Amino acid sequence: MAPLVTAYLDAGSGSMLVSAVAAGAAGVGVAAKVGWRRLKRAAGRGGSSGADSGAEPRETPAAET
Repeated sequence: MAPLVTAYLDAGSGSMLVSAVAAGAAGVGVAAKVGWRRLKRAAGRGGSSGADSGAEPRETPAAET
């Protein structure tokens, strides 16, 4: 005789499951984007790294002592 297994999933559990799947998909997307940029940079087509991208440097406020 097979053991009796009972499980209960309420709305909170379903919401947590959907959130976990969405977070996993977002993580895969970010990892793919970063990997693609690294691959392009390694192939020599990555452009600048952002240090000399032509944007004006931001001024940082001096620490008050």
